[in-house]
Amino acid sequence: MYKMILQNINNATTLIDNNEVRMLFDPWVVGKLYQNSWSPYPKQKILKKWFNKIDYIYISHIDPDHWDIQTIKKINKNVKIIIPNIVFNLKIKNELIKNGYKNIHMTDLSKWKTLSKNLSIYIIEPLNYCAQDFDLYQKKTEYRNIAIDTGIIVKDKISNTSHMLLGDNTPYDLKAIKRIKKKVNNSFDSLWFPYNGFAQDYPLCYDNLSIKQKKKKSLAMSLKREKSVINVIKELKPKYLIPHSSDFYLSGPRNKEFFKVHDQTFLNKDAYSNRIEKLTKIKSLALYGKDKIIFNKGIEKIIIGTKENERKKIPKIEKLFFPSIKKNGKSLFEEVCKATENMFSVGKRLNLRMNNLNEWGFYIDIGKTKFFIDLKKRHVSRKNLRKKNYLKLKTTKTILLCMLHKKIHMNNAMIGNYLSWERKPDLYKKSITDLLNFFHLPSSS
Repeated sequence: MYKMILQNINNATTLIDNNEVRMLFDPWVVGKLYQNSWSPYPKQKILKKWFNKIDYIYISHIDPDHWDIQTIKKINKNVKIIIPNIVFNLKIKNELIKNGYKNIHMTDLSKWKTLSKNLSIYIIEPLNYCAQDFDLYQKKTEYRNIAIDTGIIVKDKISNTSHMLLGDNTPYDLKAIKRIKKKVNNSFDSLWFPYNGFAQDYPLCYDNLSIKQKKKKSLAMSLKREKSVINVIKELKPKYLIPHSSDFYLSGPRNKEFFKVHDQTFLNKDAYSNRIEKLTKIKSLALYGKDKIIFNKGIEKIIIGTKENERKKIPKIEKLFFPSIKKNGKSLFEEVCKATENMFSVGKRLNLRMNNLNEWGFYIDIGKTKFFIDLKKRHVSRKNLRKKNYLKLKTTKTILLCMLHKKIHMNNAMIGNYLSWERKPDLYKKSITDLLNFFHLPSSS
C-alpha cells in the first residue's frame, strides 16, 4: 500500500518516505557538537533503519546540528545531497567531499526540485533575516542580510499532501510566507516549525544581566517567536502542527543556568505541543524517534512508538573539548591585530554595514590579558578605551586561540553557550555580530 510517512527523529532531523524516495532532512542523531556542549535529546537508541536506503539528504543551513558529519557517515556514499545555493554553504560541500560524498547538488532557492515521479520539494528562502532583535535596532537602515536558514515544502502527488518543514527558519517574514503560498498554490497538511530559539546565547551568556532579567528576556523572546509562528499558522491553516527544533541537551559552564533561565514550556516538546494546540485549536504532535505520521489519500494515521520514559531520557554531561594550537612565533597581541584587520577586510568585501559603529568598542578579557578594539579606528590597544558603548567577550586564552585559528568558529562558540559576554547598553548591534563571524586570522596566516 502506498504511504507518505514522516517522522521526527531528533531536533529538526526528519525522515520522509513515500515508497519511491527516502529523504533525511537536517541529519543530527549521533554526534556531540560545539566542543561537546550539545548532545541529542532525549537520549535514545540509534536505529539502523533510520539510515537504510536513504536517497536524498537535505541540509537547510550551515550550523552543525543540521548536518552532523557523524550522522551522515552512517548513510551510503552515493546519497544525493541537496544544499541551498548560499555562499556560506560551500563549507558544507567541501567538508562532505573530504568525507567521500560527491553527489552534491547546490540548489537555488525559491524553486521546485523533482526527486521522483510523485515527490517534489520547494526550497524556502530565509524568513528570519533580523531574527529576535529587530525591534532593538537603533535604525532600520542598519539591517543587512546575512541570512542562512532555509526550509522546504514537500509535495506528494499520490497522497495529495503538502508539508512545510522550516527547521530553524522561524517565519518572522509573513509577507514572504504569503508570497510563497501564492506561488506554490498549496494547502498544507502539516507545518513543522522551530518552537524555541535556545541555541542562541542571548540572554543566557550575558552576565551584565541578573538571572531574573535573563528569565524575563528569554520568555519575551519565546513569546515573540511564537506570535510570528501563530500568524503563519493562521495564514496557512495546516491540518497538523509539529514542533521540531531545537531539541538538545547542554553541557558546559551554563548547564544548570540554562534550565533556570529558559521557560520549561518552551524547553519541553510535549508541553509546548499542548500549548500551541490550545492556542490555535489545531492538532499538534510531539514526535520522537519511533513516532510517525502517515498520509494515504485523505487518510491520516499517527503511530506513537516512543514510550513515555524514552521521551525524557537525559544524556550524560560531557566534558568540553578544545584543540591545542601550535605556536607560530607570533604574539597573541599580533594575532588579535591581524584578526581585526581580516574582520574589517572581509566585512568590506561582503559590503557589510560598518559605518554605524563609531561609538562602539569590542573588548576581549582573558583574565590578566585584555584587548580593546576601537571599531571606529579599527585599532587594537591594551589600554582601556572606556567607550560609552561596548561589547565585551570574557573567555580563556585557549578558546580565543581556537577562534583566531579557525579551529572553532565564533558563531559556533556562541551556539555552544560557553562564552561569557557583557554589553552596554543592552542593545543588539547586528553589524557587530556580522563582523565577529570573520574575527579570525586570514587563511594564508
